[in-house]
Amino acid sequence: MRNIFQKLHTAYRVQSAKLLLYRLRDKDWIDMPRKVDRVYRDAEIKFMIENPYYLEIFIMTGDEDWVHFRNHKRDKNGKLVSVECYAIHGK
Repeated sequence: MRNIFQKLHTAYRVQSAKLLLYRLRDKDWIDMPRKVDRVYRDAEIKFMIENPYYLEIFIMTGDEDWVHFRNHKRDKNGKLVSVECYAIHGK
């Protein structure tokens, strides 16, 4: 019975964190000093919203060693427009 309550508690925590990340992204409350940093942070937030396992790891440990980026897209002036975040397994 205790395991059921622990899993339920974790599910609520992940759901609330997901909602918080949505709000932070949508309201633009995350103050990034440079546009490039914001592109990377938005990709990371989107990845964690789509993958609750990594969101829970981030919430519990604050660890971001598993995060890497690929598919860098730039505009015609060479400025970074978007990237894709992915996780390295085994970290």
